[in-house]
Amino acid sequence: MIVKQGWLEKEGGTYKSWKKRWTVLSHPQTLTYYKKKGGEKMGTVPLKGCGPIQEATYKNKKHCFSIVTEKRHYYFVADSAESAKSWLQALISSRDGTLPEKKTKEVSSPLPP
Repeated sequence: MIVKQGWLEKEGGTYKSWKKRWTVLSHPQTLTYYKKKGGEKMGTVPLKGCGPIQEATYKNKKHCFSIVTEKRHYYFVADSAESAKSWLQALISSRDGTLPEKKTKEVSSPLPP
């Protein structure tokens, strides 16, 4: 079940460049990102048992948040403060297993420029 989906910028793991990724938060505890909507899967962030999911001050990026896992520190950037807050709430609820079963829904962000 899709909880939330939309465009986010994500910092690469090896080259540290920023790329727009179609990002899908699914129940239970799975964040997957794609090159484009309906496109090739680029990776998955395991939320079960991950560390902090929080706002981040990182490389002068606005609306940035981070997800700390055992293997990696992920950085994402939303297009607005409201969108970042919404993603944070959904991600934390997913990690903690507190998503309301009947109230989850798809939420899209605007297409990238």
